[in-house]
Order: sequence, then structure tokens, then C-alpha cells
Amino acid sequence: MKYPKMRELVEAVKSFISPPFTSKFPAVPHKPQRGFRGKPVPSEEYCIGCGACAELCPAAAIEVEDKAGITGQKPVRFMRWRYDLCVFCGLCEKGCTTKKGVVLSDEYDLAVFDRKQLVSKDIIRELLTCDSCGAVIGTKMQMLYVYKKLGPLAYGNYPVVASALENEKVAEFNAEKKVEPVLTDRTQVFHIKCSKCKRMALLHDDNYKRPGT
Repeated sequence: MKYPKMRELVEAVKSFISPPFTSKFPAVPHKPQRGFRGKPVPSEEYCIGCGACAELCPAAAIEVEDKAGITGQKPVRFMRWRYDLCVFCGLCEKGCTTKKGVVLSDEYDLAVFDRKQLVSKDIIRELLTCDSCGAVIGTKMQMLYVYKKLGPLAYGNYPVVASALENEKVAEFNAEKKVEPVLTDRTQVFHIKCSKCKRMALLHDDNYKRPGT
């Protein structure tokens, strides 16, 4: 019985004089290893407000709020990250359209007394809406990204080109000439329209009787 007790004593002395195996957090900040998945940080420069990250988020920690139709104001989209719900899975970063719109940081110590502090700064993007039904097509920054990505191929989609070039000549011409929108006129496809209204303009064009015919 003497030998096991001596062995235990030796181990106790070794443990006492050995350095600790754990970090000195919170007295000394812990530096995570490379690739650590911490708090996701949205980028004001690269986030286009497409909402792809919100569709992928399993914890529904990314809120997308569209405010359209407010008198005297342009329709905008608000995007915010709720860190009190975030599980740091990294799907928002992986599924980001631009690959730079949101990036995981190494910040993990998010303990606070008020959960309202665990909300990111709003990312605000101006929306592009259908001029017939008012449906949201996307953000203007998203259209500009698509325009640059597609290059010459983008000219097959008028809303993309019009929003990218900020071309509102069609609307100004209609307002000046007091031209009433005609759903069955094929020229309506050159207005900023959602896919549904554009389809209706093309679908009923065969029954449209033009003047002089």
C-alpha cells in the first residue's frame, strides 16, 4: 500500500509545479487558431443585400426587412445579424454571392447583459421594384453586381441593365408624353418589371391590336 501512495504524491507534486494546460482567459485574451469560426461580420462595401445568406441560415439569425411604398422615400432593404441566435455555422459566409459580403471573424466572447447589444449594424440597400405591381425585383446593388458579372450577356435583361446604368429615360418619356401603360403592348418588356408582369406582357402581345392594323 505504500508504493501507490508514493506514486500519487509524486504525481501531485508534478502537477503542482507544471504549467497549466488551459489558457488564462479571461485574465488574458485567448487567441483562436486559424480557421476558427467566430462572429460573422457583414461588409458595408461588398454586401449586395441579395438575402442568400438569410435563406441558408439554419438558426434564422439573419433578418431581411423590405420597406417599400413609404411616401417620399425610396424603397430600401434592411439586413441585420442576430448574434444571440447565431450558431457560428459559417453557412452565410459559404453561401455569400460575392464571397466577401459576410466573413467570419475570430471574435467569440459575446457575453452581455442586454441581448439588444447582440445585433449587427444594419446593412441598407435601395430596392428595385416592378413599375406595374410594385413587387420587389432585388436590390440595385445586386443588379449592378449581376451586370458586371454577366458582361455583354446582361443586355438580355432590361431591368438589370437599366438599374446598373441608372437609366430612367423610359419612365421620364412616359410621364412627359402622358403615355398610359398598356399591359398587352410588347414595349412594356423594356420597362422595369418583375418576371410575372413581363411574362404577361409577352403572353398577351398576340392579341394586342396596334393602331392602323
